[in-house]
Amino acid sequence: MRILTVLSFLFIISGAFGQQAPDFTVTDSDGVVHELYKDHLDKGQTVVIKLFFTTCPPCIQLAPWMEEKYQAWGAGQYDVEFIELSTQNFDSNADVANYKIQYGVTFPGVGFDGGGKDAGLIYKSGTFGPYYGTPTLAIIAPDGTVHMGFSYDDFDEVIASTGATGMDNGMDDPTSFSFNVDTKSNTSPEEIKYILKPANADFPTYDILEITGGSTTFEYPSDDFPEIENPVIIVEASGAAADGSMSGVDLLKIRKHILELDPFTEPYQFLAADVNSDDKISAVDLLNLTKAILELIDEFPNDTPSWKSIPAQIELTEDPGQIIELEFQLVKIGNVNG
Repeated sequence: MRILTVLSFLFIISGAFGQQAPDFTVTDSDGVVHELYKDHLDKGQTVVIKLFFTTCPPCIQLAPWMEEKYQAWGAGQYDVEFIELSTQNFDSNADVANYKIQYGVTFPGVGFDGGGKDAGLIYKSGTFGPYYGTPTLAIIAPDGTVHMGFSYDDFDEVIASTGATGMDNGMDDPTSFSFNVDTKSNTSPEEIKYILKPANADFPTYDILEITGGSTTFEYPSDDFPEIENPVIIVEASGAAADGSMSGVDLLKIRKHILELDPFTEPYQFLAADVNSDDKISAVDLLNLTKAILELIDEFPNDTPSWKSIPAQIELTEDPGQIIELEFQLVKIGNVNG
């Protein structure tokens, strides 16, 4: 292609290596937000940055070649993503959208109102190598290392040097999770549920044991457990308020804690002693626990469940293809003696 011959000399000058790309957040012409590290580099993707503007003749000539390379490297589905950033204030996201339609570009493009110009400034500054105008390419490895100053002939080789293959390397594989639950009591709950839900909402809610048929191992995301925003796991354990695990020994230990004669040191003790869930331990808790031991009440005040967990919830952090253990400690309310 003639344009490659004309422009290749712009990339032969060696660039600066080893310096890390700064993070950016941009919104492309399709309304998709891209955080460089969170959405791409931290997920193992190599990112190809193209500095351009919509009426730049060499950029227009280069567009078919870039699209061909984009498709060859997996069209953003695997471990390589392309993003073009307009360098001009007159290029809005709407202009970029029209440019993509006109010249057959399918990879993300960002105008000035999407933050494209600001995100691209660092690559014009000489920090990573000489800038001779548009189009300019920069390739960012998953560790943040920036490559500039290469020839078009070396484009594929530079991408490959970052470890990218353009194929499915397990990036989209689900993460497997399993439960490791320790019960801090000499009794066990009557029923335990492991619930997948959003952190700050009650919908959608997935009962893991019910969906898996009783298995404490599950894959996320998967057909059974679709991807949700801010996913967390909570444990819901139920049982009788008085189940034989509590005695006068627990009352004595709580009294000593209140009087500061023998303060609690274990997290489960603080949780177990707060019988009415008011975030403090007082004589009121002693009174309600006494009633429970004597079976004068069959549930604790303020809708306090008979069992709670430490931690209260665990945020799901994906690690494709790996198995992650979710560790919970179940605490019987009232049983500070373990």
